[in-house]
Amino acid sequence: CRQVVPRTPVSTCLRVMAPLNFLWLRHLAAFFVLFAHSFVLSGKLPTELLAVFPALGGIAVLGVTIFFIISGYLVSQSWVQQPDWTAFLRKRFLRVYPGYSACLLFSIGLGAALTVVPLPQYFQADSAWNYLLNNLLLKNQLALPGVFESNPVKSAVNGSLWTIPVEVTCYLAVLAMGLVGCLSRPRVAVPVLCVALGLAIGFGQHANLFQATVFSEALPGYYAAFIFGALGFQFRNKLPESMGLAMGLLLAVWVLPKHPVTTYASIAALGFFVINLAKWMGRRWPEGPRSIDLSYGIYLYAFPIQQALAQHDPSDSGWVLLFKTLPLCLACATFSWFCIERPALSLKTKLMRARIAG
Repeated sequence: CRQVVPRTPVSTCLRVMAPLNFLWLRHLAAFFVLFAHSFVLSGKLPTELLAVFPALGGIAVLGVTIFFIISGYLVSQSWVQQPDWTAFLRKRFLRVYPGYSACLLFSIGLGAALTVVPLPQYFQADSAWNYLLNNLLLKNQLALPGVFESNPVKSAVNGSLWTIPVEVTCYLAVLAMGLVGCLSRPRVAVPVLCVALGLAIGFGQHANLFQATVFSEALPGYYAAFIFGALGFQFRNKLPESMGLAMGLLLAVWVLPKHPVTTYASIAALGFFVINLAKWMGRRWPEGPRSIDLSYGIYLYAFPIQQALAQHDPSDSGWVLLFKTLPLCLACATFSWFCIERPALSLKTKLMRARIAG
């Protein structure tokens, strides 16, 4: 039988989201990744800077972990607000794929300008177009023919994209739990999410749904971060609202050595901090429907831009590469938001309104 969707006004949904503001945290997370990659891709590493949060694996992992925590919270909220599988898939598709597809085309064009092989060879069906097809299928192909082969990080056109299939795997897990009724009732959701957390920690390195090129050792931590975010949503009205406590927990795990126990304790503490900070910021700067979100574009475009700049001037230090990257990346992210992502999100809202009206 067909699932009945509650007819909740769109304005009510926006008010439900208003107390939290994850927007600036998403931008900070994107900057963490851009910052770390500037030094990695230049081949000149300030280890004392990149080793912040050693239990998590460094500042780049910190940024991606924040993304997954926020995503776990908001995607779980999205299902509970509108428990309909077609709407859920449509919203996830419109948020991820338009910007992602545009970045893939950008990378192919950038590669065509910088490749050392003849363009006819570059555009053969089994090369550049395979890059587009495989990445659209979330298989995460890293290389394009003759592109960045002499860089410190060789041949990787956009290494940041490997987390996209991991993220989509988490979305599908939420969909599966939602369809069997595990998310709308906290008494059921919490035990199920705790079991999922145990499975992620124990077997997450083998959970590669799309058989993508990924860092398998990092998968359990990212799956756990998403689940901690989902648990944060389930406990949203019961978590103590104390920035002092959140800061204390965060400082406590700042210098913990890397160990399985400290890693997951750090992710849990970071999740508590992120949700508390989002609540605190939400009371001061409510996130409205017209907010400008460049975080996804920054995350998507930074890596290929950094690789191109590193190829152009291999002598640049990580700091120089960072400051060269920022304006170019912000320009691409701004274009992506206003010309691709926001129109797609507007379409999502229009479709939601049409469904409610119908």
